Amino acid sequence: MTQIAEKMGWKSFSSANAHYGRLGQIVGKELGFQFKPGGAYSSALCTFVEPQQPGDHWLTIMRPQVAEALRQLEWV
Repeated sequence: MTQIAEKMGWKSFSSANAHYGRLGQIVGKELGFQFKPGGAYSSALCTFVEPQQPGDHWLTIMRPQVAEALRQLEWV
């Protein structure tokens, strides 16, 4: 999320988290996902790798199906 925030010109990764989470919520609800209470909406779009060292960030990996859908929509 830090890299997304930098590319978008946002001051913090929290803005990227909010936007990515909102997109995940919209996509997930449209597809009929059942989100767990307290779960991350962005899990509809990506998987997560927990930090290995103190101070590291979570790694967010876009699901291949999402990347392909974005290509088919010609959004990227």
